[in-house]
Amino acid sequence: MSRKKLKEFEKIRTILLLSKIVKKIDLEKLNLVVMDIKDDKDTLVKTNLELKSILGIDMKKAQFLKGQKLPTDILPELLKFLPAFENLRSILSAVFFYNPEEMTQPKLKELERQIKTSLSAFIKNVEEAKKCIHELRPN
Repeated sequence: MSRKKLKEFEKIRTILLLSKIVKKIDLEKLNLVVMDIKDDKDTLVKTNLELKSILGIDMKKAQFLKGQKLPTDILPELLKFLPAFENLRSILSAVFFYNPEEMTQPKLKELERQIKTSLSAFIKNVEEAKKCIHELRPN
């Protein structure tokens, strides 16, 4: 596959995955997660499981998104999605790449703060992100 076709494929793959995520998001559930989060191990493990379910992402997709940059050079319209995307990457990092069961209390507090901050910002940016992705999604 040529480099140009590969870039086009990655661009479409990223847009479709983001489209799937933002379409599935239930803001009420996310708000409940933000209110219920605490810095203890059991709550953070439960929070991680809830977020995985709400976002509908597995480890493979999380790793893909973590390594992606939005193709804003090709699609400047994605700049509207950038704040939500950066918050989503922070959430994915906290949920998929940290294990609360193996953390000390100060690290748990930091993880709780990261999830809460990123989720709150993501909730604020998700409506604009939905509009942006809907416009870009291939038919």
